[in-house]
Amino acid sequence: MVTREDVENIALLSKLFVPEEELDGLTKSMQEIIDFADTINNAPTDGEEFDDINNLSNVFREDEVVESYDTKEILSNAPEQAEDHFLVRNREQGGVKMGSIEKIHEMLVSKECSCTELTKSYLDEIEKADGELNAYVNVTGEEALKTAEAVDRKIASGEEIGMLEGVPMTLKDNISTKGIETTCCSKILTGYKPIYNATVWETLAGENAVMLGKTNMDEFAMGSSCETSYFGGAMNPFDSNYVSGGSSGGVASAVGANIAAYGLGSDTGGSIRQPASFCGIVGLKPTYGAVSRYGLIAYASSLDQIGPITKSVEDAAIVFDAISKRDEKDSTSKGFVGDTYSKLNNDIKGMKIGIAKEYLEGVRDDVKEAVLKA
Repeated sequence: MVTREDVENIALLSKLFVPEEELDGLTKSMQEIIDFADTINNAPTDGEEFDDINNLSNVFREDEVVESYDTKEILSNAPEQAEDHFLVRNREQGGVKMGSIEKIHEMLVSKECSCTELTKSYLDEIEKADGELNAYVNVTGEEALKTAEAVDRKIASGEEIGMLEGVPMTLKDNISTKGIETTCCSKILTGYKPIYNATVWETLAGENAVMLGKTNMDEFAMGSSCETSYFGGAMNPFDSNYVSGGSSGGVASAVGANIAAYGLGSDTGGSIRQPASFCGIVGLKPTYGAVSRYGLIAYASSLDQIGPITKSVEDAAIVFDAISKRDEKDSTSKGFVGDTYSKLNNDIKGMKIGIAKEYLEGVRDDVKEAVLKA
């Protein structure tokens, strides 16, 4: 319950003066905002066709005399409605609903769409969006469709498919792909086609992951904005006037723009985590040795790690579980015993997380305060 004291404290922190006569009204308004947020949080979002948004109500200020619209008038321009609710369609691309890895997997298994249809939808969106975003430096449409067709044949024959099988994804352009140009976004490596696959790609290719292409990055991963790329920088999917971060900026831009369901980047000192944060998605740098570095064109071998960039923590866990295997080709590789996905909902009460105090040196005060309170 919001109190007058709460409002006074917020005003003090914001360096605002609130007259005594306005305190009660502001207290009531703040409580209504919190109740509104609670309503949205509790709204059902698991419908097959629609996401249900909160019940409509009059949002005019009570201290201003204005003529309000009734619910019917408010809803008159809504494309879809049910009783006194707006209905918002799930995000679609090319007529095929997009979603998490698990959701895409369910779509394929239930034959809601074919893998070929899904892949073509992503390729169509890349063609529409990438001129502005510059997330991809090499679109491998032909290879992607061949894999999609193989997945469709497998489904048609009644065989089970894995969670990542048929899911469209992308790779940072410093991860080696046999026979497919891998440039590290440097003019020096133009035309270079590796004669072997990186272990992570060998693993995912063995699971029939659909690679849509190779994505942009800072040249040889040396940068944190993606602007040092020979091909020009990848842009932020939410505002193309801003960068997507780096060095794995192309992967983050592609996943953030939903022109890849997930991707693999590399992280030496933040090159997965920082662009993921810039693009409002999830980036994980695995513990050193958890994922094989074999086939990753090195920046600093004692710090480099390959990791997932995804839409959600759940997706990051699925991808991490798939690639965190012991690899004899990488002497520093240990892999990971067990799986993380099944443990995501485990109780963490009483668990303590240690943070080296040096991590917070030079950090903005509001960020430091938020971290320490978490």
